[in-house]
Amino acid sequence: MDRASGSNNGHPSTVTPQVLPLDAANGVAILDPIEGSRFEIYTNPTADLTDAAPSKFHFPVDTAVQIDANEFTVPVTANFLVRDETGQLITDCADREVVNLPKNEYHIELTGAPMKLYVAVDSAVRLIEENDAVVIDAQQSPCYLGVRSFHEKPAGTIDVPDTPSGLMDGVSLLGSALKTLSPERSFPTLRGHPPLLNPASEFSKPSAISSPDTDVQIVVPTERQYIYGAASLAYYLGAELIPGKHPRIITSGEEFELSRSRFHQDVNETLEQLLFFDCVARTEGYYQVNLYERNQLESSLELEYAALYEQPLSERTAAFLDVDRAKISDYIPEWDLTADIDPTYTNVQALPFLANNLSFIRVAGDTQDEPEAREAPDDISDLLRTTSDHQKGTEQAGHEPGIFTPEETESVEHVHIGDGYPLGSSKATIETFYRRLDQPELPDDSIRVQVVCNDEQMRAEDAVELIYGDRELLDFDITVHYNLTCSELRAVLSSTTDFLHYIGHVDDEGIRCTDGVLDVQDVDEVRVDAFLLNACRSYSQGMELINSGALGGIVTLGDISNMPAISVGRTLARLLNQGFPLRAALLVAKEHSLSGYQYLVVGDGRLQLAQCIYGLPWTVDVEDIRADQYELFVRTYAVKGYGVGSLMSPDFDTGGERYLRPGTSKQFSIDETELQELLDEGNHPVQYDGSLYWSNDIDDGSSVQIRSQD
Repeated sequence: MDRASGSNNGHPSTVTPQVLPLDAANGVAILDPIEGSRFEIYTNPTADLTDAAPSKFHFPVDTAVQIDANEFTVPVTANFLVRDETGQLITDCADREVVNLPKNEYHIELTGAPMKLYVAVDSAVRLIEENDAVVIDAQQSPCYLGVRSFHEKPAGTIDVPDTPSGLMDGVSLLGSALKTLSPERSFPTLRGHPPLLNPASEFSKPSAISSPDTDVQIVVPTERQYIYGAASLAYYLGAELIPGKHPRIITSGEEFELSRSRFHQDVNETLEQLLFFDCVARTEGYYQVNLYERNQLESSLELEYAALYEQPLSERTAAFLDVDRAKISDYIPEWDLTADIDPTYTNVQALPFLANNLSFIRVAGDTQDEPEAREAPDDISDLLRTTSDHQKGTEQAGHEPGIFTPEETESVEHVHIGDGYPLGSSKATIETFYRRLDQPELPDDSIRVQVVCNDEQMRAEDAVELIYGDRELLDFDITVHYNLTCSELRAVLSSTTDFLHYIGHVDDEGIRCTDGVLDVQDVDEVRVDAFLLNACRSYSQGMELINSGALGGIVTLGDISNMPAISVGRTLARLLNQGFPLRAALLVAKEHSLSGYQYLVVGDGRLQLAQCIYGLPWTVDVEDIRADQYELFVRTYAVKGYGVGSLMSPDFDTGGERYLRPGTSKQFSIDETELQELLDEGNHPVQYDGSLYWSNDIDDGSSVQIRSQD
């Protein structure tokens, strides 16, 4: 459904994607060893491959091959953009099932795959969308396939001392990673990962890292809370931080005040406004798409986008900031991520990672409000996943040491970096940020999932074995273990595992086994990448897994009853299997469980168990049903390569419009036929009337029906 575009450019890696012939079908497998991703394209006739020059393509690619075939089937309803040999956009396929083009040289950009794909042809070509696939039918061969990985790594490390000038100088260099200063940098893959910041006694930087010439300055007070809070904005603007009592932006000879008392809110709203207008202005460049947000504002704003597109960044910035925010606030999409960060010197290391996601940054205060005590929502006679009788239904998460309620945010996702465990948010660590960069290259074999059920009364949840791996194009190796001893569980934790789904009991001493308790601290080597510890109060053991080398996981902060835990466990398994990252999967699952508030993501919340074949994972929220009309929203969630500034086009009639993503769309009104076509595209979550359904269960032969009760 969600045809996402993360857009162009990237710089080649020392490890490049591979294009190999398929054994079991006519076509090619595209392997990205950097991201551990795999994608297939089917050909007619059988594909004979030879290497080709990357310069064959208008945009940069890491790998290029010549394919002696002239018909390609891309097995997702991907969007496609067609350009001529100069890069001029010829056509956009939104809401068009068939496109016929006369003989010419064309560069076809495909979206929705876990890597960037281009097909180059010199022929008349017919583009067809049918049966959840896109067919490229060229009259002549050979054709060419270009591939670029979404992977990005920092260009180097900057040493920063714990002084105002040292911290400002380091943050001022985050924008050195920008690949362009044009409005196209609003695309996620045109920004580049900022250089790392390392605490040190003296300032030092690699000679290759230098600030871009943007002529933009951000004036901030010399305290860490202001310097840290400005990091994402400084990165996006390629701006220099300079000290001053009164915060403001200086650009193109103009000054724009930032309130000292609400500094973080002003900075974040400024970042939001600037990126939004860049997304609109870039429709005058390489991506001249029919953008919904531009259409809505065209008559009310006196902005010459064609002229603004050509202006230097500083002049565009001034023009965009001159616009009253109230005029555009209804059309700015939800922001992806808000990060609360403790302003310790060590946490300067988190800033490049937060800026890379264009996170809203809020510097945490010295105190947090105590959370309201919550009564156990489930019958206390229900089996609790704890082994201590005195804990059952008495102590709640809000009373645990170090657990607090963070200030609410309007962004899609929320993360905390610092001490304590945030109720309703996620907890990230500096170590997992760095592990994200150091992930080893993954072979093109199966995704290994281990399910451990250490309590006979909880066996109902082991049905997740049937959920993991229910995907085409991906190979899963799933092992289920029952009633493990301490030594057996230690062996599981020490074996190479992509995802561990644990079902059982955890207490203050560790993970309960048949012959005692295993404390993760006593495991010499943890080789689990991601995990779900679906047990009461599992957060301490989850953090031990993170501290021992795991990348990310889901834990609980308090007591959970068995039946809700089974429901959450199964829902998370289905979401993770469909390509939802840990944090987004938990967001969806929590909305439909009374115990959901007890669950927490620790480590890297963007970690995915499996790739999402549609680019951005999505849910359909059906709001109302009247006769044959369904009022609904589409919610999309950010993943690598498809962050803030991406595009999407739903697979129903939108008049050819594209929309900015991720986040919640405007409300659409579609008929039953369009809804059924939408639901037929794979197995996706559908939210209606407080319940969560799956699209495979909603059809004429199902016991689950979404129909009007009128």
